[in-house]
Amino acid sequence: MRTIIAGVVVLLLTLASRADTAETLKDGVFAGESYGYKGLVRVAVTIKDGAIEKVEVTGQRESRPRSALTTIPSRIISKNSAQVDAVTGATITSDAIMSAVRNAIEQVKK
Repeated sequence: MRTIIAGVVVLLLTLASRADTAETLKDGVFAGESYGYKGLVRVAVTIKDGAIEKVEVTGQRESRPRSALTTIPSRIISKNSAQVDAVTGATITSDAIMSAVRNAIEQVKK
């Protein structure tokens, strides 16, 4: 029974990770925001040819580790998905960036 449940969980997580970019996206620059460790984290997401081309953190007050502010956007672009691995020691900031990108993507789905 545990094996079946574990298999279902893996399947659901796989489908969820693909859901944010499975639809065709409109080209343009779109804003998103989400709460991080010390307040709002704002992003600008550039979509070109239906794919995530650029993710820029445009506003934040996060303090640790600041590498998440560049690492997470790079991972999102590489994977073309807002569901990527968090930066160790900056899980809340990482999650806030991913959530802000998802919020921006919600605006651009056709």
